[in-house]
Amino acid sequence: MSKRFERKTEAQFKNEKKALEMSSEKYRLIFEHSPFGIVHIDNKGVITDCNDNFVRIIGSPRKTLIGFDMLKMSDKRIVDAVKRMLRGEMVKFEGEYHHALTSSKVTPIRELFAPIVSEVGEIVGGIAVLEDITERISTEKKLQDAHKRLEEIIDFLPDATLVISREGRVIAWNRAMEKMTLIPKAQIMGRGNYEYALPFYNKRRPVLLDLLLMPAGKFARHIENYEIIQWSGDTLHAEVYVPNIYGGRGAYLLASASRLRNVSGEIFGAIETLRDITERKESEKKIKDNASELGRLYHQLNEAVEKAREFHERILPKTLPTAKGISIAAHYQTAQKLGGDFYDVVQVGNKLIIYLSDVSGHGMDGAMLNVFVKNTINGYLALSPEKNFSLKKILQFLSEQYNKENYPNDCFISIFISVLDLETFEFSYSGAGFQNTPLVYQITGNKKSMLQVRGLPITSAVSANLFEFEENRISLTPGSTILFSTDGLTEQTVNDVMYADRLKRIFYENSRLPPDIIVQAVNKDFQRFNNGCLQGDDDITILVLQVDPINKKEYRFKLESRFAEIEHFFERIFMLLNHRKGDSLLSPLHELVANAIEHGNKFNREKFVSVVLVVTDDYLFATVEDQGEGFDWKEKIFVPLELDGLKERGRGIALTRLCCDSLFYNEKGNKAYLVVNGFTFTDKPWQALLP
Repeated sequence: MSKRFERKTEAQFKNEKKALEMSSEKYRLIFEHSPFGIVHIDNKGVITDCNDNFVRIIGSPRKTLIGFDMLKMSDKRIVDAVKRMLRGEMVKFEGEYHHALTSSKVTPIRELFAPIVSEVGEIVGGIAVLEDITERISTEKKLQDAHKRLEEIIDFLPDATLVISREGRVIAWNRAMEKMTLIPKAQIMGRGNYEYALPFYNKRRPVLLDLLLMPAGKFARHIENYEIIQWSGDTLHAEVYVPNIYGGRGAYLLASASRLRNVSGEIFGAIETLRDITERKESEKKIKDNASELGRLYHQLNEAVEKAREFHERILPKTLPTAKGISIAAHYQTAQKLGGDFYDVVQVGNKLIIYLSDVSGHGMDGAMLNVFVKNTINGYLALSPEKNFSLKKILQFLSEQYNKENYPNDCFISIFISVLDLETFEFSYSGAGFQNTPLVYQITGNKKSMLQVRGLPITSAVSANLFEFEENRISLTPGSTILFSTDGLTEQTVNDVMYADRLKRIFYENSRLPPDIIVQAVNKDFQRFNNGCLQGDDDITILVLQVDPINKKEYRFKLESRFAEIEHFFERIFMLLNHRKGDSLLSPLHELVANAIEHGNKFNREKFVSVVLVVTDDYLFATVEDQGEGFDWKEKIFVPLELDGLKERGRGIALTRLCCDSLFYNEKGNKAYLVVNGFTFTDKPWQALLP
C-alpha cells in the first residue's frame, strides 16, 4: 500500500511540476510579448527584470536597466510613485519621461505601478506597466489645433455668427457678431435662457437656430416672426428686419441656421449666420422703377422653389428692343427648375447693350446672383451720365458691388457684355471668364470670325482691384449676324461628342436668314443631336443679333377678323411687290392668315391679326399673329399630310409646311413664323391662290 502511495505522490508531483512549468511559461510569454512595457521591481526599488517593450520605450540597454535603483532617479514624480507602490498603493503616473540614462530624448508616457503582496501580506516588490502615449498626445494636439483653427475661422467670418449647444448655451460669438450687437464675446459666452436674443429683440425669445432644436409642434408657432422662411436641406433660411442692432440703427438681415451633428449623427448644437443686406435693399429701390414689385418678389423667393422659378422668369426680358436697322431673337432653356444663365438687351439712346451671364449654381443661389447682375448693370446704365458707355467701367462696377455683397468664394459670375452703336454700327465687347466666343458672319467678304475675350470670372476669391478687363471692337456691315450662346449649348455631350462644332456649321449655313429662324434652326438641330430633348445638362441661352441687309424691306399689316380682309390684304401685297405674284410665299401665307382669323380669333371683330412681311435678296419672311388662346402646334406640324382623318386646321398646317422652307410657332401657338428661300414669281392670277 505504501508503494502505491509513493507512486501516486510521485505522479502528482510530476503533474504539478508540469502544470507549474506551463503556467510559468504562459506568464513568461505574456510578459515578453505584451504590447506594453513591463518591469519588475523588488522591495528596495531595484529593477530585477523587464521586457523588450520597456527597453524600447525607455531607450536604455537591458544590462543598464537590470539592477537600476529607481529610487535614485532624478525625476521626483517617478520616485514618489515607486515609494507609494512599495507602501502598498496602486499609483498612476502620466507625463514626460526624460531619457537621462542614455540621451536627452523626451517621451510622453503613462505608467501604472502595482505592489506585489506575499501570501502573508508582506510587500515583496511591484510591477510597473508602461505605455508610450506619443501618438495619443500627437492626436490630441492635432485635435486641439484643429479646434483652435475652427474657432479662429468662425471668429474672423465676415458674417455675424452664433453657435449654441444642445442645452441652448452660447459656445461661439464671433467678432462680426460683437460689432453687430455691441455685446463682447466674454460677456455672452456660456449664457443660456435666450440671452443672445436680447440685443436683437430686447427680450428673451427663440431665434432662428433655436427653431432647429424644437419639436415640430413648437416650431410652427415661431414661423410668423419672420417675413420669409425656407428650408434648404438641413439649413433654414430667413429674412427679417431687426431695429435694435448696431446701437439702434437697425438693419435687414439674411439669417441661415443649421443643426450641428457629431460623427455619430447626433445633434449637439446649432449655428446661425447673419448677413447685413441693407445696402442691397436700398440699392434695389434706387435703381429700379418697379422696386416695390422686385422687393416683394425677392422676399418671396425663399418661400417656395416654384415661386423662385417664376421670379427668375420675370427678370428675363419679356420683349427685345425693336431698334431701326437691326433684328434680335433669343431662346432660353434651363437645365433645372431654376437656372444659372441670364441675358438682357437694353437700349439707352442710340446704344444697344447686350449681355449674357452664367453664374455658379442652378438653384436659388443662381437666381439671386442673376438678380444681382441685372440690378447692378441696369442700375449703372440708368444712373450713369455717360453717353458712350465704357464696358471696362461697367465690369469694374459689377466686380466692386459683388465684393460688397460678401458672396462665398465658390460663387462666381461669367459674363460677356457688348455695346452696339445704332448710328455707326460699331460693336464693342468685353467679358470676364466667359468661355463661349460669339460667332460672327459678315456678308461683305463672306467673313467668318469669333469674338474672343480673356479674363477670370468675377468672384470674391480675387480682389476687385486685380481684375483687368479688356475692351475690343469691330465694325458691323449690313447683313452681319452674331450668335451669342452659353456653354450649356456648346458643351452638351452625347456619346463623347460635344455640340460646339455642329453649332458652327448650323449657324453659318443659316446666318443670312432672320434671327428668329436661326434660333429655331439651332434648336431643331440641337434637339436631333440630344436624342430628341431640347433641355441640356446645363442652362442654355441663345441670342442672335443681325444688322439689316442693304435691300431689306419690312411691311406691317393689321387685319380684321373676317375673310373679306384676306382679298384686300393680298391686293396690297401685290402692289408692294410690284404686282408680281409668288406662289411659294402666298399659298402658305394665305393659309396662315385664314387660320388666324377663323381658328385663332374665331371671327371676333374686336380681335385683329397682325402680319409682318420681310423681303430681302435671299428670302421672304412672314409672321402671322392672332389674339386667340393658341394651340399645341407641336403635335400637328410634323404630322404627315393625309386628306382623311385630319381636322381642317391640321390639314392646313401640313399643307403650309410642305409649301415653305421653315414653319414654326411661338410657345403659346398664336404666332406663326414662315420662311421661303430663293422664291420665284409666277404670272398666275392671284385669285387662283384663294379657296
